[in-house]
Amino acid sequence: MKKIYYLMLAMLMAMTTCGLTACGDDDEDGPNGGGGDIVGTWKCNMLDYKDEIEDYDEISEYTKSFDSYFKFEKDGHFTSVTVLYYTQQAVDRMKDYPGFENPVVDVDKGTYTVSGNKLAVNYFGDDEDDNEVNFSVKGKTLTITYIDEEDGKPRSIKFSGISEKEIEKYLNQK
Repeated sequence: MKKIYYLMLAMLMAMTTCGLTACGDDDEDGPNGGGGDIVGTWKCNMLDYKDEIEDYDEISEYTKSFDSYFKFEKDGHFTSVTVLYYTQQAVDRMKDYPGFENPVVDVDKGTYTVSGNKLAVNYFGDDEDDNEVNFSVKGKTLTITYIDEEDGKPRSIKFSGISEKEIEKYLNQK
């Protein structure tokens, strides 16, 4: 059981790094470049992309919901929140582990830049180069496209524009 718990935490960290997101309006050629205006708050249920999640089969029976939020500020800063809700079966099995929480909430911050349809993010405390992906905003949908490091194929993840209040409830917990 401990192995599954740590796999879930590792997956959260990996998805926080790979699951870049944002928010926007109807202006496809907005002030942030050719990809559109990403300033705002975005949400994606990562279980909709279970084929993209490494080791998904090992954790699926324990995962009720897995959401990724991003809030992009006009000043070039962003906040990333990953929220993993466990099923009751998982809660019953792991409730005695020290530090166990349901949901698991992971908050990261950093800076971002936009050039055309390229979005580069740099997490605070991350010594690696910026993570760069392609993005587009159409209406209230943000699409992030990246190259999968495992097979070299392009992958896309869609995020919905949401109210800032949805992410704030998790930020106020920390």
